[in-house]
Amino acid sequence: MWDGQPTPYMVQATLWSPGGPVAVRLVHTLAPFPAYWQEWSAALAAVDRSVRANGDARVLMVGDFNATWGNAGFAALLAAGLTDGAAARGKATDMTWPNGAIVPPFVRIDHVLTGARLTVTQIAAKPGFASDHRYLIATVALRT
Repeated sequence: MWDGQPTPYMVQATLWSPGGPVAVRLVHTLAPFPAYWQEWSAALAAVDRSVRANGDARVLMVGDFNATWGNAGFAALLAAGLTDGAAARGKATDMTWPNGAIVPPFVRIDHVLTGARLTVTQIAAKPGFASDHRYLIATVALRT
C-alpha cells in the first residue's frame, strides 16, 4: 500500500490456502526519530485503519513496525483484535533489535500479528546477516 507517504510502509497480498483466503500484510514503518515522528505515527494509524476496515479474522501481519507494546499506535492494533505471536507463545522477551555482537538485542520492534482465525504455533528470533534486526521465524496455522 502506498498512499503518497515518502516511503511505502505496507504491502498487501492475498494468500489462497485450502482453508480460504488469508490477507497478508508486510509492514515496515520508518523509525520513530523526531524527524520522522509524524510519518511513523501516521503509518501505524493507517495500518490500524486497514485492519478495522477489512476485519481481522484472516489477517497475517508481519514486519518491522518500529514499535513496542508500549507505543499507542501498536497497542491500537492489539486492541483491534490482533494477537502478537511472540506474546502468545511465551516469547515476549525474545528481542529482535539490534542484531549484533557488540550490543545484545534489547527491544522487540518486529512482530508477527494474527487475526482470530490464525494462530502462531512456533516463533523465534534468530541471529542473521545483512540486517540490523534479528531474523523472526514463525509457523502460522489457519484455524478451521
